[in-house]
Amino acid sequence: MAFEDPKFPVTDPAPGMGTVFGNLNATDVATVVVATAGSAAWCFKGVKGVRGPNAVVGASLGLMGGLMLAGQSSFGRLTGQRK
Repeated sequence: MAFEDPKFPVTDPAPGMGTVFGNLNATDVATVVVATAGSAAWCFKGVKGVRGPNAVVGASLGLMGGLMLAGQSSFGRLTGQRK
């Protein structure tokens, strides 16, 4: 929770996980896709013998990071901290 008053209208003062991920917009989805693909591509550049496993691990990490960023953005919009 933020310690300052909301700057924008509050849609839901205490949203649950379903509400947060149900409120994702196109920018949030693009964040998840770009983080996943970018991380997989960056990890694919590793050692030649293990490029496939590296890409899978990179995609997994990118997916988790992208979902966290998208969730933060959605939560901020619901609680009035973001527009």
